[in-house]
Amino acid sequence: MPYCKSCGAYIPDGQSKCLACGYDEEADRAAQQAAAAASAAAVSATNYSYVDPELKEKLEEERRRKQEEHRRWAEEESARREQRREAQEWARKEAARRRTEQHRAEYTSGAEDAGVRPGSVQQNESSQGSGLGNVMQTGGNKVLAALCYLSFLFVIPWIFTPTDKFATYHAKQGLILFLAGVILDMIGIVAPLVWIFRIYLIYKGMYNALNGIKKPLPLIGRIFGDT
Repeated sequence: MPYCKSCGAYIPDGQSKCLACGYDEEADRAAQQAAAAASAAAVSATNYSYVDPELKEKLEEERRRKQEEHRRWAEEESARREQRREAQEWARKEAARRRTEQHRAEYTSGAEDAGVRPGSVQQNESSQGSGLGNVMQTGGNKVLAALCYLSFLFVIPWIFTPTDKFATYHAKQGLILFLAGVILDMIGIVAPLVWIFRIYLIYKGMYNALNGIKKPLPLIGRIFGDT
């Protein structure tokens, strides 16, 4: 049995409106629902339709500033990489130039010590480093110097060309190698790798002689001082 929520009077079946006070429960419920929907629509319009123009401008300015910073950084990084590449290329060319000058100075020094004219030294440099070509152009002094590193043949320059400073220099180096070779042979019985080192010394001495270089042998070349 329904009663009015406002005054408590009896409401007959099939009626929604109170006959005593006139309160209509269904109409009141519909009005509350309509008010809630209108309030929700108003809140939604307030949240999504309003944008602060000043805040929007600040955000856009910040975006443009960061974009410009990134662009400048990329340009500076590209310039730094180009500078590093140019510096490395210059260093490579400079090192090659110094090596060329050093080799030319060694060849010139060796030729002067052997009594060879500077013109023949330039011819030797153009022979692509061929030891045989250099020997033929210097009158055989380099051949005698190279033979000094083969066993006791170091005595040949002292016998046949005692005034040739280049050949006698390598004769002294060959003597040092001969004396050291006796010790290396004894050590090689226990450590065979020592024989490889002796072969390397022979090769190094003959290479220097055939290319007109006056240079002590590695490790043992200065045993008796500057020869």
